[in-house]
Amino acid sequence: MGFTAIFRYIAVLITITSSSSYISGSIVSTEQRLIEHLLTNYSKEARPTLSQKTATNVSFGLELVQLINVNDRYQMITVKVWVRQNWKNELVRWDPKDWDGIKSVQVDGKLMWTPDIVLYNNADSEFSGGLDKYKTRVILYSDGSHYWLSPSTFTSTCKIDITYFPFDKQICSLKYGSWAYDSSGINMMADNRPVVTSQYINSSEWEIVEGLKTRNSVKYACCPYPYLDVTVKLVLKRKPLYYIFNVITPCLVLAVTILFGFFLPPESGERISLTITILLAVAVFLQLVSDSLPRNSDSIPILAIFYMVIMTESALSLVTTCIVLMFHFRSTARGVERPPPWMRKLFFQKIGKLIKIKRLKISDSKFESEAPKSEKMNGKTYCNDGFAESYAIPVENGTFETRQMPHSPSLRPTRNGIASGKKQRLTPNLTLQDLDMNSNGNKNILDDILTEVQIVADNFRQNQATEENQDEWKHISMILDRMFFWLFLITLTISAVATLLPVYLKYN
Repeated sequence: MGFTAIFRYIAVLITITSSSSYISGSIVSTEQRLIEHLLTNYSKEARPTLSQKTATNVSFGLELVQLINVNDRYQMITVKVWVRQNWKNELVRWDPKDWDGIKSVQVDGKLMWTPDIVLYNNADSEFSGGLDKYKTRVILYSDGSHYWLSPSTFTSTCKIDITYFPFDKQICSLKYGSWAYDSSGINMMADNRPVVTSQYINSSEWEIVEGLKTRNSVKYACCPYPYLDVTVKLVLKRKPLYYIFNVITPCLVLAVTILFGFFLPPESGERISLTITILLAVAVFLQLVSDSLPRNSDSIPILAIFYMVIMTESALSLVTTCIVLMFHFRSTARGVERPPPWMRKLFFQKIGKLIKIKRLKISDSKFESEAPKSEKMNGKTYCNDGFAESYAIPVENGTFETRQMPHSPSLRPTRNGIASGKKQRLTPNLTLQDLDMNSNGNKNILDDILTEVQIVADNFRQNQATEENQDEWKHISMILDRMFFWLFLITLTISAVATLLPVYLKYN
């Protein structure tokens, strides 16, 4: 190899070395060299303070982004938030003049010391600490200030009271604090920024009434110094519109239909069917809306109590309907018995007057107009359309004696007639030609006629008494029907107002 070749080899080597240095210089930027400088001989395990007697001030903030779920059954709340933490690291500082004016850099959170602030009342299966949960980078400033901003989702325990469902308010708290450092190691403080901002996505079921952050100091039995925490309190207000239209309104409609059963006449035969249908509808609807009601055994929602009241009143309306029908169709094998005196006095004189129902009586004048008329012709008595008021029987010496027909002033034709259900009349039409005064057979005929007339009169009297007794039982059933209607109307109104109105007023 000659001198010229050696010279060229040295020139190429110098060129390659220069190029490598140029390339290496372009890759290793000022920021990279600054980060390498900051991390050289730095341990993330050490608390970022020059004096161990000085506590590290950590500011904690939380901004609510979305309310994901409020679990009534398991007493949990899930939220999506933005977490803000900042502290000052006295071990990591630099002068921007020495590093091309760089005032901030971002590094992996696992390379720097970070506060172990966790959610104390965590209900998630995963660990809620910042060391594992936050995946974002930490911003380092030249004066030693560190900022750690990270989105996260937390599931926290929350005591939920569903007594006033769906007009209820819930207060849920998220308690954040350091798990390892007490107040001598970390002085935890709450920032001044609001919890709910314009970034919040409104929930379709819940309204955020208020969001507060408070700093608390709690002394535990394990440690000599108290522990500091920042508690975020969320006041939630349920939106009841869905439940009003899909749960409450159908229940009120079913409650009103109970009253319409009392307007049906007992003779229609549909009262029992309507009442049973309403009862079944309430039971089926309660089964359908049971999924909408919170599953919680600690307290019973007033809405569920209201449903049970409506179901109970539906069952009682069935009982009262049976009672009314029993009195309306009152009958026995021996005929209709008259109501006891105490019952007539109670219903006719007291309850009937109280609810303004007058007793309907059969008018005597109505039947007097239909009474049979008798005529006398040539000393003889005839019944031209009905029963004769008197009749003549032969006596001695060819004379006649007039006698009155046995009957009661209450003997009147009934609306239903005698046993056959038709109005029957007996017209003897007795004349002198039909009677032979000297014959004993004629006396027997007259006795038979008198016996039959007495039987007919007894039938009329019995049917009239039966009808009057039936009218009294029907009148009692009418009074009971009207009384039960007003009782159910008052009960339904009181139950609806007493359960729903206080809840609504408390809600507002």
